[in-house]
Amino acid sequence: MTEEAHKKMAFEGILIFASALAGCQDPEQNIFYYDLNKVKYGRKRYEEICEEIGRMGKPSIVLTDLAAISLTNRMLWECSNVVGSICIDTEDPYPVEIGVKKKDYLLWDLQAGKAEEEDFAFMSGWTNSYNNKEFTQEELTEYIQDAYQKITPCINKESRLLEVGIGSGMIAYPLIPLCGQYDGCDFSGQMLDVLRERIRQSGFDHVNLYQKSADEIGEIPGVYDCILMSSVTEYFSGYNYMREVVRQCIDRIDETGEIFFLDIFDLRRLPDYKQSVAEYAKDHPDDNYKRSFQYELYIPREYWNSLRGSLAGIKEIKVTDKIGVIDNEINRYRYDVQVTVEKGRDVDGSRRYKPQFGVRRAGESVSLT
Repeated sequence: MTEEAHKKMAFEGILIFASALAGCQDPEQNIFYYDLNKVKYGRKRYEEICEEIGRMGKPSIVLTDLAAISLTNRMLWECSNVVGSICIDTEDPYPVEIGVKKKDYLLWDLQAGKAEEEDFAFMSGWTNSYNNKEFTQEELTEYIQDAYQKITPCINKESRLLEVGIGSGMIAYPLIPLCGQYDGCDFSGQMLDVLRERIRQSGFDHVNLYQKSADEIGEIPGVYDCILMSSVTEYFSGYNYMREVVRQCIDRIDETGEIFFLDIFDLRRLPDYKQSVAEYAKDHPDDNYKRSFQYELYIPREYWNSLRGSLAGIKEIKVTDKIGVIDNEINRYRYDVQVTVEKGRDVDGSRRYKPQFGVRRAGESVSLT
């Protein structure tokens, strides 16, 4: 870590989440140890720790290990006064949280199998948080139009586009005729089988489908002018997984191009989201409302521009609101991101925010006292 970077990450407290360093705790020196062995994300103890860290009010750095990386990466972004982290048992500054699990494949295969013919909204799991009913056709149309209006200025009849998490093809169908090549990937084989048959019946001969999860797109052959994923990132396991997906997307772009991450769950709006559902539930206690918010990844808007501080090839990042006018959870609590790629562009060190370090780099410059 350079002296300049060290100054930018100035901290007054040390938060230890690595059990091997538990003995270093010294509250008088603002060094605190937390045992995360039985802590679950979003549960009471996790919330208590985050609140305690917030009450400290001191810029603090996290010392963690791979066993706790999923929780501590969440805390890094969800606790405003945590300014950086060090993972003590890896040289990788951005160790990736666990990826897609077998139960995830089974869940989406089941969802596709339960859908009635042409019920593509249900197939994609599109139900609202207030009564678990499907979004209306007007809401789905507005959702599709949001993607259409933001993507179409960047594509033409020669464009090669990859949609990650193509699902039932809700967004794909209006865009397929506008591109020279439209590829899609999804981790649900059954979902792809249904979509493949639908595409065959439609007569499209410039579509290729791959059974790949988001962190496997580096295995897809070829390069693209545009990459799209919508309503996908909330299923990611963590912020470093998200970063790895962005990195692979950049690699798949041919010199210059655009990457669209659409329908991102907004971390800063999460308290309002929870309150809104709770107020509805109070008036409609018998409805099947959303009771847990711990399974989705909510990403703060500032996260995106911070990627320019660790990933090469990013020319510009635009974070925008949804363009819909219907007053629903999609337009209230989600947003879109457009990443403009220019290969050869260096990492923008001035964008470095909440940096992470592996043990070797950290050991050269960070002391516990």
